[in-house]
Amino acid sequence: MPLSRAHSNWLLLWSLASTKQSGSAILHPVLRSSMVCGRGLGQSVKVVNGERRVIRSMPPLCAVAFAVIALAGCSSSSSDEPTTSQPTATSTPSPTSTGPMPSPSTSSPSTPSPSATIILPPDVDPDATDGPVTPAPVPSESADLGEPIEFGTGIEIDVSRVKAFEVTAQTPGETSGEAVAVTIMAKNGSTEDQSLDSAVVTLVAGDGTLGIGTTAGEPEPFAGSIGPGESAEARYVFMLDDAAGRQVEVTINYAAGEPVAIFSGKVS
Repeated sequence: MPLSRAHSNWLLLWSLASTKQSGSAILHPVLRSSMVCGRGLGQSVKVVNGERRVIRSMPPLCAVAFAVIALAGCSSSSSDEPTTSQPTATSTPSPTSTGPMPSPSTSSPSTPSPSATIILPPDVDPDATDGPVTPAPVPSESADLGEPIEFGTGIEIDVSRVKAFEVTAQTPGETSGEAVAVTIMAKNGSTEDQSLDSAVVTLVAGDGTLGIGTTAGEPEPFAGSIGPGESAEARYVFMLDDAAGRQVEVTINYAAGEPVAIFSGKVS
């Protein structure tokens, strides 16, 4: 049954309204039907260059419908295409330092410590050698037992007696046995006090056996100072096997740096 123009226009408007709600699926079949826009096409005859031409025109409502279909198709195609996310650039973390940044240090030049001063004897030239300097030997004088030795310092040393005897240990560390008692006399012939606190006495047998100093046998070493014209007596005890009759050598250094007296003889 053919539709009137009013019915066709109403159907087209209904299709447009339905398209907004449910898409273009309803509109397309309606527009494809000749009952809607086919009957609404107008025509006119124009003469162009002596020829007759039939010009067909579409009603405005149909033109609007086709425009809506085109827009709906574009939006539908664009919405149906899968969207691809563009890769986002990831920032590369810059290396960070976990420790404090080193700061330039200003080091002051180290001050050299003063070197030790070496006191040399008057007759030693400090520029004579670059190597170690050997101290000058301490002067010494020798004599037989019973003969005094007098030094230029005004001190006179004499070993008055060297006697063998038996000692008995009295305290821990001491040893009982044969020993030699050496009696020494020191006299100050100078005008100044002379210290005997650092006096050192040793005894060596003729065969090289060293007498061992001991606190047994009541030794009385030098101590203190002696004034001008004064004298002092000391007694030193040395352990020595078979001491009686042995050849011995007694060395006496009454003060550090002073001359050494050497006495030789037999033990009585």
